[in-house]
Amino acid sequence: MSKRHTEVSLLSLLPGSIRRDGRVSAAASAVERLLKQTGADISAVSIYPAIDSLSEEVLDYLAWQFNLSGPEGWSLALDVEPKRRLIKEAIELHRHKGTPYAVRRVLEILGLEGRIEEWFDYDGEPYTFRVHIDVSDRPYTEELDAKLDELITALKNVRSWYTVLVYVTSRSSAFFGSALIGGEAVTVWPWIAAGKSVQSPLYFGAEFISTETTAVYPPGG
Repeated sequence: MSKRHTEVSLLSLLPGSIRRDGRVSAAASAVERLLKQTGADISAVSIYPAIDSLSEEVLDYLAWQFNLSGPEGWSLALDVEPKRRLIKEAIELHRHKGTPYAVRRVLEILGLEGRIEEWFDYDGEPYTFRVHIDVSDRPYTEELDAKLDELITALKNVRSWYTVLVYVTSRSSAFFGSALIGGEAVTVWPWIAAGKSVQSPLYFGAEFISTETTAVYPPGG
């Protein structure tokens, strides 16, 4: 009957000639713990390539395993995709828990545009901070307000106090147009040959006509 590697003792695989040696037995026990831990890590790693194809029901189990099903953002996910990203980054987020990065990163994964200001950024009281959150993509209700409060409380460091500033932004398309109209006025004057001279002969003509009438009568007439 086959057994899983986690069910087999390394000591049982050793030859009887060396199994009773105390030093060998101690070394086998130490190595066995390391091998079992490595085997468990390998089993966990094998899940990651399949996260994008797992059903939402299976993701809920993984969220419980990675301690995400509480106030750490799971209930604020609008669909399955943010849940996949939370699981993929679960270890990294838990590693940075208690820092502004963890708060900012979870808000980003959930599609909530968040901006964090430390007390020294706005001359506030020491160990306080402000969180600016844009909730334009979802209705802002008392339930959402309570979940945001739980989320930030779970991710921030214990000593700090905070204020949440919620924004609702209206987004729409803006269209801009411009037109350029150009024209040119042209005035055409008669052509004048400035600075030109014309030379040619000039002729004058004159005529004088004179008529005289003489009448001759008979004597005594």
